Amino acid sequence: MKKGLSRAVPIAVLVALFFTGPGPCKAAERREKNTPLSGTETSACNYVKKNDFKNALAQYNKVIAVEPNNARAYAMRGVCEVKLRDYVHARKDCDRAFALDPYRRDCVSLAFMLFFFYQESFQDEDAMVMLEYFHKSEPTNPEYYKWRAETLQALDQLSEALQSINKFVVLKPKDSQGFYRKGQIEDQMKDNKAAIADYGKSIALCPDFYVALLKRAYCYERLGDWSKAAADYTTIIKLTEGKKAIDGSIHRVSSFLKRGDAYSKMGDVQKALRDYETVMTEAANDKGDVRDGAVRHAMQAGQHRATLLVSLKRYDEAVGAYGDLIKHAADWGESSGRYFQDRASVYRMMGKKDLASADEALAIKANASYPGQQNSRKPH
Repeated sequence: MKKGLSRAVPIAVLVALFFTGPGPCKAAERREKNTPLSGTETSACNYVKKNDFKNALAQYNKVIAVEPNNARAYAMRGVCEVKLRDYVHARKDCDRAFALDPYRRDCVSLAFMLFFFYQESFQDEDAMVMLEYFHKSEPTNPEYYKWRAETLQALDQLSEALQSINKFVVLKPKDSQGFYRKGQIEDQMKDNKAAIADYGKSIALCPDFYVALLKRAYCYERLGDWSKAAADYTTIIKLTEGKKAIDGSIHRVSSFLKRGDAYSKMGDVQKALRDYETVMTEAANDKGDVRDGAVRHAMQAGQHRATLLVSLKRYDEAVGAYGDLIKHAADWGESSGRYFQDRASVYRMMGKKDLASADEALAIKANASYPGQQNSRKPH
């Protein structure tokens, strides 16, 4: 799985869904009801209910020793092994359980637990095997096509992924996540216009889906449609106002930065500078450090602000902007060397050679304190 791709739904939510949701078919439900539990298996189930997976595992070992064809026991032993992080043996038990009875709900639940483990550990070929187990058990479940598309996308099999997600959106035309996934695949295929259309369908179904708005804005940028990109960033800023959750606040700060870039491309300098300043202010209010996303965005915004002022030959303001960066770098634990070097370049443009030399000396001193962050460059 490529690390740049995001999973649509948290693992815990989906595993819970398949533990508590309806069984795959009525025949499987009848088979479960008509299969009595031995005293040992009942004891194992009780341990599972108490989240005592170690003792449950020991009991399921005893069950399987007496009943080597008990699919339910293999599946539940596999669940215990997943909980105990023994994924190798869990996989063996999953394979055995499905060979014995692929229609049991507990078999499907184990397959899904392994599916999500393989996804999150970027073992997408193994994830696909688990997904096919699920499809064999529930051939009419449309969710299969969405998860299959996601897994194929991770494997860079984009044409097949698109075919699969197309089946999903036909079966579930009101699922915003389906159109979002389709947009992602088209985005990866560099079909910006198609991606914009499908992100738009996702947003129409879920108007506060600000991640889809962000993705659509990126597509508009690649097409050079800066006004539409700016409009999407504005919507995200409104949607995330007051949100304290990390995803909301980061997307808000990112949108101010990106909207500033869009305004800059449109020639609206004052709006661009105002957005860059907002990013820096919000990051400073958070009192974060350089590891925080908001702070990283703030340093970019500060640099873009300073670079824009230099391009406009507003050198005095550019000097002040680099001064702000130097101060924030100290507050956030980042080397200020690059900013002293950039300010030195501005001083040289202004003919202030003494001040330039002084900043160059400060750049060398600052870089010596942060040897891993040295990065000298001149403003554009």
